[in-house]
Amino acid sequence: MFTLVFAAISNKVWAYQNSSYYSDLKVQLKSMSTSTMTLTLNGEYKMNGNILPSGTILNIESEAAQLHVDGIVYTEIQLIPENSSNTISLYNDTRALSYLGTLILKSEASKIMPYNILDIENYLKGVVPYEMSEYYPLEALKAQAVAARNYALIKIGTKASLGYDFDDTVSFQVYGGYNPNYVNTIKAVDDTRGMVLLNNSVLVETLYSASHGGYTEASENVWGNYTDYLRSKPDAFENELWPNGDIFLSSQQIGDILKIKGYLKFEDSFVKIDIASITRFESSRINSLPIIYKDEAGAELTKYITKDSARTFLSLPSSMYSVVYNELTGMYTFSGKGYGHGLGMSQIGAKNRAQAGQAFEEILKFYYDGTYLETIPSQAIDPVPGETDSGTGDGTGGEAETPGANNQTPQSDIPEVKLLTQPNAKYKPGETISLSVASPNYSEKVEYRVIIYNGTTKVSTQFYNSPATGFYNTSGQQAGNSNYLINIPVKNTTAGPYSITILARKAGTSVPYDSFVNTNSFTVEALTTPSIGGTVSSNVPKLTMITPPSKEYYPGDTISLTISSPNYGGKVEYRVILYNGTTKTTSELWMTPKTGYYYKNWQPSGNYNFNIHWPVTGMKPGPYSITVLVRRVGAKVPYDSFVKTEAIWIRN
Repeated sequence: MFTLVFAAISNKVWAYQNSSYYSDLKVQLKSMSTSTMTLTLNGEYKMNGNILPSGTILNIESEAAQLHVDGIVYTEIQLIPENSSNTISLYNDTRALSYLGTLILKSEASKIMPYNILDIENYLKGVVPYEMSEYYPLEALKAQAVAARNYALIKIGTKASLGYDFDDTVSFQVYGGYNPNYVNTIKAVDDTRGMVLLNNSVLVETLYSASHGGYTEASENVWGNYTDYLRSKPDAFENELWPNGDIFLSSQQIGDILKIKGYLKFEDSFVKIDIASITRFESSRINSLPIIYKDEAGAELTKYITKDSARTFLSLPSSMYSVVYNELTGMYTFSGKGYGHGLGMSQIGAKNRAQAGQAFEEILKFYYDGTYLETIPSQAIDPVPGETDSGTGDGTGGEAETPGANNQTPQSDIPEVKLLTQPNAKYKPGETISLSVASPNYSEKVEYRVIIYNGTTKVSTQFYNSPATGFYNTSGQQAGNSNYLINIPVKNTTAGPYSITILARKAGTSVPYDSFVNTNSFTVEALTTPSIGGTVSSNVPKLTMITPPSKEYYPGDTISLTISSPNYGGKVEYRVILYNGTTKTTSELWMTPKTGYYYKNWQPSGNYNFNIHWPVTGMKPGPYSITVLVRRVGAKVPYDSFVKTEAIWIRN
């Protein structure tokens, strides 16, 4: 017996729907850009409307913003495969890679710039083997496939203003096209097809790095944004030292690097790292590293390198390190562990966990707290309560928008869904609806769809169809032995009448469903809230950034972010500070009805999300960041908590 757990959230579709998943990606092959290029067609392709046979070789040059092929000039070349399994082998000056899908070639900055158009699943087959070794255990590769799918879905459209989604470099995810010899990574993508990781019905930004030195990091300790699924905790399966050992830098080298990277002005002079004053997070990563320097007038000053900048300011592998200074040689020795920012999944940790027998869902659950897997569904027809005659609870469904033509008569090759237990008549907040279903006539894999209705309005839906959750019959199992317990917590659910529809179909099919059954109606009672003026859980407001700003903005755009203080019940005031690099350019206090950025009298926690909109008009191009602080209304100083955005770039 397995357990299905999901929360019924009113007015939200629970089974994750993302229209971007069904659209092809457009990937700029930035790493393959070159002035001359050779292509080999492995299968028939249509080139700008003309069919080219398999084996055709194209030698292309870029000149004067045009593409030249055997004496013919093109402004753009489109190569569309006649068969989806066809590939194009692309050779530039340094390497050769093959690509599925359509290839578009343009002349940009005197070079040939290729663009690959393909579906997300085939794209992932060119990501996983380059982000994680083909020779890693399959379960680790599956975890990487899910993480890469999430990341791609979040980043789709990042470069839309430039005509594509994202590029093939480490700025996003390394993408190396299609190689049929990478059988393990291809299987990992196929076995997790459509699976995504969610937290509270929202797609998780599945950040990952090579290793984290035995301790994951909290999101606010890296980039300032609090994310409840990126928490700091020890990892017993990983304790990697820096891959190339200790790093040695002289005072002169450090000073030069700080000036090149803009931490110091060229007229400043580096004095030392104040090793004794370094502060650390619980993970042992550096929180603050003081740099002592002298300005042009000879005054001794201190600059603090904080959070993830403690890694990037000297291009170190991680911010988890110790610093030792040798006065005789004038050399600093940096000794550390991990490789990368430390957020989310450690790829080496995933490998070690898989080798120890952990399944990929267990690996993901450890690295992304409070998350769960769902599979993006194919389009399916939802039977609406009241339009069927299957409400008897005996598991024999009638017809409703044709979910299946054979649901009245059990057959060995078509799964019939039976409801073994009905819900109670009433539920209070905090209780759990428990149901038991089975497909006793069927021995192969089955996928179930569970839909919750408030009256006749669908408010929640969930698909169960993969080894990630275990909700399927195993091949060859005796009929009648597969009972599945569905547990639905009654949380954040609007009071009122409800019913549940459960559908079943053979795993791997799309539509229609083979059978379905409706539960009896039941009632969810109203949530009793505390009186006005009460407190939630804290006397001190803690600020959370729910939606961070985008990475790039152009004139006419508006910088938008969403903040909240969900743990606090009283009125709060926010101060929002805009920085250009490290220079504060403006500071605004939002605490009155004039702007709306305040808490009203107490209401249940988490209900106050405030949208901050900052017009880009008039801002000089360059790097910016925003710091948001919160304090109780009426308090003076200090502020109780703050969050800081990542770097924001204002473009021309």
